[in-house]
Amino acid sequence: MDKISIRQKKAIIAILASPNITAAAKKSGIAERTVREWLTLPTFRDALSEAQREVFQDAARTLTALQESAIYTLAKEQRDGDNSSARIRAASLILEYGFKFTELTELERRLSVLEGKA
Repeated sequence: MDKISIRQKKAIIAILASPNITAAAKKSGIAERTVREWLTLPTFRDALSEAQREVFQDAARTLTALQESAIYTLAKEQRDGDNSSARIRAASLILEYGFKFTELTELERRLSVLEGKA
């Protein structure tokens, strides 16, 4: 993100935290038209993609950290039979999304190899 301006960095942060470009422009205090123009610039798009990857990686690390606890919760529910459906559902989702992330990461790695980027 060194190749973009401070205002562009501000716009990227707002884009990551907003549901759409209009809201991001408003949040960043930068005209929507300007943000949309920046989105046509390769350096801005590359910086945005990198920031999105970092956010995704942070979420993945959190999911990974929660998996051990999720397994423990499922094992405890199986052993004790408390049958707390909310805990079981939460633990199951953590594991499900963790596995999906692992698959996605592996596909991304394979694609990078095929594209010669690894």
